Amino acid sequence: MSIKINSICFNQDGDPAAGSLHCRVDGNKPIPPRFELGAGLSPVGVFVPSALGPNIPIEIGVDNTAPTPINLIITAKETSHPSLFGNLTFPGVMVPPRGSVVLNLNVPSAHFASPALANQTMRLLQSFDWYYQEAGSAIKQKITSTDQTVYLLPDLPFEPWLSDSETYSESEINYVWTSVLDICCSACDDYAAAHAGVRPNTFAQHLEALTEELNTCGRFRYDTRHGACFYAVPADDENGIKLQKYIHDRKFTTPSRLNCSDCATIVATEALALGVPAGIGHIYNPVPPHNGFACNPIISIGGNAWAPPFAGSFHYHEVTVDGAASVQNTPVFDACLKIDAGTNPGLPGPAGKAAQLPLGIPFAETALNNVNVPVGVPYVNMFYRERLVADGEDCNFFAVNAKEVGGLSMENALRVIYDSETDKGQYWRLLQRFGVIENPLPLAMRNLNKEAASDFFEESGLTTCIMLEESESHTVYDVVHAGEQYQIELIFAPGREETLMVIASKLAGVANPEIKSLALDFTNFAFGIDHTFWLFVIENAVVQVSSEGADIAPISRRLAEALAVRQ
Repeated sequence: MSIKINSICFNQDGDPAAGSLHCRVDGNKPIPPRFELGAGLSPVGVFVPSALGPNIPIEIGVDNTAPTPINLIITAKETSHPSLFGNLTFPGVMVPPRGSVVLNLNVPSAHFASPALANQTMRLLQSFDWYYQEAGSAIKQKITSTDQTVYLLPDLPFEPWLSDSETYSESEINYVWTSVLDICCSACDDYAAAHAGVRPNTFAQHLEALTEELNTCGRFRYDTRHGACFYAVPADDENGIKLQKYIHDRKFTTPSRLNCSDCATIVATEALALGVPAGIGHIYNPVPPHNGFACNPIISIGGNAWAPPFAGSFHYHEVTVDGAASVQNTPVFDACLKIDAGTNPGLPGPAGKAAQLPLGIPFAETALNNVNVPVGVPYVNMFYRERLVADGEDCNFFAVNAKEVGGLSMENALRVIYDSETDKGQYWRLLQRFGVIENPLPLAMRNLNKEAASDFFEESGLTTCIMLEESESHTVYDVVHAGEQYQIELIFAPGREETLMVIASKLAGVANPEIKSLALDFTNFAFGIDHTFWLFVIENAVVQVSSEGADIAPISRRLAEALAVRQ
């Protein structure tokens, strides 16, 4: 066969009106807009039917390996269903001997406008059989068959995802990730299976599907000891997300730990990729000194038992909300826990309990801070706060505007934390709760970096040391020492104020109200929850050490000493 198709492209600088959005597999693997056939990467397109113009330009590259020119017509028969592009006939062309040509064709986008595809999140395998026909011949000769993965989104993605037309850049991580779209499409498939084949068709239904998928996927469980963030990064009025770590951890069969901020941020991030407006509602005790709020029994993600969180209360709680508002009637989507939908949510379980995942439940019955649902008195109304929070407690949304999803990596989130224009007031208010009134770090600080911890990891007798995540100034390790497993996170900030803001961000992501200040040798200051979760600062290094129950004191002290003596 002397004629070959060497490339396919249906991306016009990511213009959503003319074809596919720019996309990538994940934070590590880009997807080029032009697909070289035979290069090991099948063509992928991300389309928003509601944004498409009348035509989709398709470009193909054609090779002629023969020593003579060939005058031909290229055609393609679409063999998959539903039809998206239809059958194609490219203009006739003379292909030079042992040469190549590029052919372009404007394909009507009418199939994408089918009512069956409207407002849908779908992953479709689209196929073509390719033929060529020489001038003057009635015989079509088959060249090859190609498969293309086509993603359909209900609307244009929102920030932090990019959907504007621009020249493709392999280093841009804010293009839509197909690894995220795969999760979203599976969530919508599951929704359809549970609703007699009817797929999500509204923004609220998409949020339902994503919330239920995260809660039931079996890959995650609540961090019941600490309530610490493992994926979300609180940064001013937004949450960054360690998205690559989230995608990576979904591959484990042993459930990974997370907290409410992680759940809320994950669902919002996935929704925004689909063009579904979503934010993060921050729930807290608005009455000073803001010591959290007691809760009714719940079933946390990955669990099956009814129990209040921690010692009975949350320091704070975060949920995904429909749109940018966080007010009394805002619908709440909470993948982190199930509430009791029975008539006595304040009673201990399990008798009489009816577990319900919050899928669009209005936030509060009243605009007042105080919850009024007396224990033992039948309660039939369906409001999220009144069923989660114990009677007599003060609890409300933090602000009218919901938090946004910020950067898609730790480094991007850190840039927001360090931003000189970011309001640092909330960080200071949080630190003051722990007695930090002014910056206790030395004026002349050493500039520690990742190499500062190398002696510890090399000389501490670790039987296992797996790097889970790494970026320029941030690393996360799973380590085994003396038969016990620990997780160690290190962040190296660029300066004195930035270091303080990082520790404040870490404290802001701990939902367990039992966290307290600690006295720990070699550190500038430290915080902890019993013997299983410590946060401490040495110069410009912020360190978090945690375990599932093993005593972290010995390994934490050795790491603190290793950093303190490093020159």
